[in-house]
Amino acid sequence: MTNEIKNVPELRFPEFEDEWKQKRLGEVAEIIGGGTPSTSNPQYWGGDINWYSPIEIGENIYLNESKNKITKMGLKKSSAKILPIGSVLFTSRAGIGNTAILKKEAATNQGFKSIVPKDNKLDTYFIFSRTNELKKYGEINGAGSTFVEVSGKEMEKMPMLFPEISEQQKIGNFFSKLDRQIELEEQKLEKLEEQKKGYMQKIFSQELRFKDENGNDYPGWETNKIEDIANVTKGFTPSTKNNDYWYNKNKNWLSIAGMDEKYLYHGNKGITDLASQKHDKVEENTLIMSFKLTLGKLGIVKEPMYTNEAICHFNWKSKYVNTEYVYYYLSYINIDSFGSQAVKGITLNNDSINSIVIKLPSLSEQHKISDLFRKYDSFIEKQASKIKLFKERKKGFLQKMFV
Repeated sequence: MTNEIKNVPELRFPEFEDEWKQKRLGEVAEIIGGGTPSTSNPQYWGGDINWYSPIEIGENIYLNESKNKITKMGLKKSSAKILPIGSVLFTSRAGIGNTAILKKEAATNQGFKSIVPKDNKLDTYFIFSRTNELKKYGEINGAGSTFVEVSGKEMEKMPMLFPEISEQQKIGNFFSKLDRQIELEEQKLEKLEEQKKGYMQKIFSQELRFKDENGNDYPGWETNKIEDIANVTKGFTPSTKNNDYWYNKNKNWLSIAGMDEKYLYHGNKGITDLASQKHDKVEENTLIMSFKLTLGKLGIVKEPMYTNEAICHFNWKSKYVNTEYVYYYLSYINIDSFGSQAVKGITLNNDSINSIVIKLPSLSEQHKISDLFRKYDSFIEKQASKIKLFKERKKGFLQKMFV
């Protein structure tokens, strides 16, 4: 790789030296829109032609089967067109820039401006890997008063730098393998999450039980309400109009927005002694739960803090309650069923929080159950970190391998 030549990527396969050339997207691909057959004519629907709408373009790279299918008559009586295998579907409205690659011939509705590579001029995965550039261009050059939409003619004008087809193919193959690796790691994560979910179902239904150290059954589980095992308190919010309340970072204050982790070591903001002196501090190892807006978020406090008024704190009445066990149990059950509908969604009041039913095994069995799920959480966290690392690597390659 040399910096003496213009328009070359920072990172490049060693066998390529030629400068990348600027072309319009329409020179190397056809941009094809779609259409929708009349929904009032049943003869147009239920055929064998795949027909996609933008809501079907999610995180899957490849598309094989659409939710809805049209007939040959439906195709003929609409502006929908058959797109060949290898076409890159590109959503052109209401979420510009979502992409996917066709593994099977298909048509789309009018919410697409799909990219059909011309033979020996554009590699499918090469252009798919430049989704972020396509999206940015579409968002900048889209127009419309009701919703922004980018036209096919505008997409054809998009200037991009392209190497020769052989280099495109090698770059495309490289990112295809990298995406496949990420996909496999994501499948491992999904499997771990499904395994944890399966064990939760079996353990909390008592279909699966632990044995004690001598191989004997533990005692039967007791059914309690929250009010039987805990005193429930709530947090507060100091006046946001008084800046004197919001300076001391040593006194953590947590809102629901900060409850994205299981273990909570710090709050979103810091508050002063003046704001906190009339309110109880949430001590270490306290289980907390949101009961408004985002109902049922849970966390375990690992560093003393205060919380806002939409978060409640469970203070155990007995030493025979394992905090992590209750965390996992409440994570499993449908807390919504104990709430009531309000303007801003389902909420819980004091009575409904206290009425939540929980099944408690012996403390020893609680420990074993929480140990199992903590190990699963550790596996899941490590796998999620691994995926994040792969995605960061991909991001780095994307920045260095394109001009």
